[in-house]
Amino acid sequence: MIYHSSLKKEKFTDYDITKDQKNGNYVFVWDINKELSQKLDLLYKKCDIFYSEPTWTDGYNIFLKRANNSNSNFNDYCNSLSNFIINNNKEIILLTGKKMIRKLPKFNSFIEIKVNGYSTVCYGWNIDLGIYKDQCKNNFNLIYCLSKDYKFVGDFCCGYGNTGRIFKENGGNFVMSDINAKCVTYVARNIL
Repeated sequence: MIYHSSLKKEKFTDYDITKDQKNGNYVFVWDINKELSQKLDLLYKKCDIFYSEPTWTDGYNIFLKRANNSNSNFNDYCNSLSNFIINNNKEIILLTGKKMIRKLPKFNSFIEIKVNGYSTVCYGWNIDLGIYKDQCKNNFNLIYCLSKDYKFVGDFCCGYGNTGRIFKENGGNFVMSDINAKCVTYVARNIL
């Protein structure tokens, strides 16, 4: 699986798709900073769980630059994520760092997992992540476990679409978005 990281050079440079759908799955360009305050995209209402790996503090400006977007800062991003959590009563899981979690609403559960070999934490709202503690050691394994318990996942920082790929492989559906049209194009061409 391809992992979208600010630590590595972006793999794909062409982009021409800003939204696409197929067989009940959706992908589109969406900037949570600009549009969440207006309304949560109606497509996300279909989801029964949200799993996302938002950018960390140090990678935020890199991701904005790659997406040709410079209209916000990391605090704006955290505020938008907070609004998303506060205004949504569905299960939400975010894999994030210590700097961001201090800026988000109080979570009710967490588990430690690995991403690319590094230890990190997944935080949950409206969900008890403890049920996944013993069986999920990394982010891909956690997404696989979620795909067995849920049918429709939302991921608003989808990168190259690993969340949707795993759900689709296990009979589920997805709504995914990213600020970067290059990522959306990759998902549309390779996962939809």
